Amino acid sequence: MALDAQSAQYDRYLAVEISEDARLIASNACPHKLDRPRLDHSWHSNMLDITEQDIIDLGHNSIKQFLAGTPCQDFCKLRLIARRRANQKASDLRPGLNGPHGRLFRDTIKILGWVLKHNPDCEYLIENVVFDDMTEDWKEVCSALGSPVLINA
Repeated sequence: MALDAQSAQYDRYLAVEISEDARLIASNACPHKLDRPRLDHSWHSNMLDITEQDIIDLGHNSIKQFLAGTPCQDFCKLRLIARRRANQKASDLRPGLNGPHGRLFRDTIKILGWVLKHNPDCEYLIENVVFDDMTEDWKEVCSALGSPVLINA
């Protein structure tokens, strides 16, 4: 929807989403239009299945934009509220990049690396919450992606 609002030109829109419900919602939120391709969920449904060869097979310089949103549960400051009740350490509640959801951020960075290797002009946007208080995780992400542009949506 944001691409349409910006009148972005594209001839294929690949979407990778593991949740069947999310795929259905996305398909309905982005209906087919005569001048736009249909949202394509046929390539992969699980980002963990993507390989560098998959990126190569899409064609050199074929990916113009890479947009990703990784789960935020392992970074979210709201999880600290439970600490007051359970008297747990913050690191137990916010495992960051080492958590079951947070590790997907690392996988996203790895996939983006492949995309940029074979599509050096590709633009990218990766969405998540600000977790700069988790110093080591924030440094790792910024080292891989550069200084973030913080957008308050």
